[in-house]
Amino acid sequence: MRDATSPFLRLPALALAGLASLLAPTSHAADDEAAFNYQIGLATAWKPSFAGSDNYDVSARPVVGLRWGRFRLTSSQANLIEGPADGSRAPGASVSLVESSRWSSGLALRYDKGRSPSDDPRLAALPEVRSTLRARLYGRYALDGEADDQRALSAALSGDLLGRDGGVTLSVDLSRRVALSPTLRWTQGIGLGAADATYLRSHHGVPAASAAAAGLPAYRPGAGLTDAHVGTGLTWRMHPNWRLGGTVGLTYLLGPAADSPLTQRRSSVGLVVGLVYISSPD
Repeated sequence: MRDATSPFLRLPALALAGLASLLAPTSHAADDEAAFNYQIGLATAWKPSFAGSDNYDVSARPVVGLRWGRFRLTSSQANLIEGPADGSRAPGASVSLVESSRWSSGLALRYDKGRSPSDDPRLAALPEVRSTLRARLYGRYALDGEADDQRALSAALSGDLLGRDGGVTLSVDLSRRVALSPTLRWTQGIGLGAADATYLRSHHGVPAASAAAAGLPAYRPGAGLTDAHVGTGLTWRMHPNWRLGGTVGLTYLLGPAADSPLTQRRSSVGLVVGLVYISSPD
């Protein structure tokens, strides 16, 4: 019997709660709700081929951000995008549920492409991690209200809606966003990640049936911490409609993820550099 999945059985209820909140009154004026803007660009990313790998991949990725009132469609390179007032830039299609001077929350859906055995030679004999649809519930509390120096505590719960062994993940982060000048913005963040047994077994486990072919010992982890991460980024408003940005992040695997036979390096670095066009400059 599959274990550690029961917490995510409550996600449909969370989704219903999110839909119900769409019908609730909001503090935005009608013209703000109807406002539409977009941001689009291109980024180059350099990161490990999978968590724990010592092989790195370089790829070009689109940077997309569409917003209409409380609804957003955002790419995974959202950290290069001019953020909304509530600071939330959840990848995928999302809706803002609560927005105030201190609190913000939202519900997002995104496509998770999974992992292929061809992604890295170390994965060649292991089962595919199937693609799926994930739901993400996130919340953020602003620790101060300074427009030029914002600190916030955030948390996000994400889970596999299709039951394809994607499991549940949780992240808790402390972030800071500083306006160094009218055109320069500096971001910093630090956080912890955790996951249930289903996620850890599909992403960091070695099934007994595949162990011999993979040349690795069988490994069946339980739930636990996955990583500690820290990152920083700088964006430059080089023109009212153009933004150039870059981020660097360091991830250090913890707990069952670090103990996995798949793990070659506990620490990894990721870099992203991109250029974004902004339709509605401030």
